[in-house]
Amino acid sequence: AVTLTKDKKTTLDKVRGIESYLKNSSDFKYTKKEVDYPKDNEDYVAHFLFESKKGYCDNFSTSMVVMLRSLGIPSRWVKGFNTGEVVEKDGDKDAYLIRNRNAHSWVEVYFDQYGWLPFEPTPTFATPSVNEKKVLKKKETKSSSNEDPPQKKTNNSTDKEIQPNQTKKTPKESKDNIKWQTVLKWVLWLFLIGILLIIFYFRLLVIGWLLIKRKNFSFITFYPLILRKFERKVSRKKEVPLLDYATKIEKRYPTLKGDFYHLTAVFEENLYGNTVIFSESDKDMLLRLLKKLHKK
Repeated sequence: AVTLTKDKKTTLDKVRGIESYLKNSSDFKYTKKEVDYPKDNEDYVAHFLFESKKGYCDNFSTSMVVMLRSLGIPSRWVKGFNTGEVVEKDGDKDAYLIRNRNAHSWVEVYFDQYGWLPFEPTPTFATPSVNEKKVLKKKETKSSSNEDPPQKKTNNSTDKEIQPNQTKKTPKESKDNIKWQTVLKWVLWLFLIGILLIIFYFRLLVIGWLLIKRKNFSFITFYPLILRKFERKVSRKKEVPLLDYATKIEKRYPTLKGDFYHLTAVFEENLYGNTVIFSESDKDMLLRLLKKLHKK
């Protein structure tokens, strides 16, 4: 793992390097029939990487997780199903037939601020359709100054003189002006703070509205933000399935009318099915859910 990633600078590059090594290397063979089993007290991953080099999704995904963890990269092994086959079409939606033979395992890696992202080290299987490079690419902002250049001082004596139409202000008037300026500054500061508090309170709705307008909107990346918002209101144990938790939420908040449950099902369908299915009606439902969420 260290050798494969010695020239990689970012965490994403390291993850992609190990993924590519397992997925594209001619040293490894994908098979379900010619799988050798490790001997007693022999490590499962070591046996696959250095001896048999033949196996199926469990061998490849487990090996990638262990290699990543050896580098200190947080990763986990995930078991589920791939997309299966399309058996029926209903407008812009597809109906899939998922069989036991579609059982599959893959890898998820944790990235700060973005959560768990899927990776596919097994040959012949499609890489998850999450564009991690765009998600993880840091935006660089350049600060620019719009200040006017300072005015040059002149020795013109008229600058110091009182013009004919001007009257000299009394000390009392000057103090009053200073007071009003101070009050005005405080009012402006309070106004700005109020605006920031409003934006902070409605940040999930604002962020959701802005992201949905983008063509490359990733619901897989956005859903965990919604989930954390609900978990602040109703706690969830890690072992509780998301759909069961969604049912619990909607029993407590009937006004959601199935929105959260439906979006949770869409999230799992996209995540475990390695697909990108998020229709216009789903976008409308998401905005509706975010509005309701801020009213709770």
